[in-house]
Amino acid sequence: MGAYQRKYAAAIAAGQLSLTFHFEALRAKTNRDKVLEVVNTAERLLTGQEVAQRAGISYKQALDALTFLHNERRVAREGRKFTSRWGRLVRETGHTRLEGFFHAIACPGAI
Repeated sequence: MGAYQRKYAAAIAAGQLSLTFHFEALRAKTNRDKVLEVVNTAERLLTGQEVAQRAGISYKQALDALTFLHNERRVAREGRKFTSRWGRLVRETGHTRLEGFFHAIACPGAI
């Protein structure tokens, strides 16, 4: 049995591993999770700085997370570069396109 295995076995016997796993579970919330929670609970569109402040992370970490989530189609972005605002993504149900199609058929001159 190697030194690591002896140390691991001793930690199990002493009940110390449960504390380690509990600590890891608390730390497991990633920046993306924090940012997604902030964006989904916001009542208006937020700037990157506001998202970073509310999530408790740096501006760069917030922008990286927001960009990833936007590419995954989990948050919406309005504007570009420094004027961008971030918010929750409102999924289209498909009925609006269908209604538009039937409206175009019923009223061809209205478009």
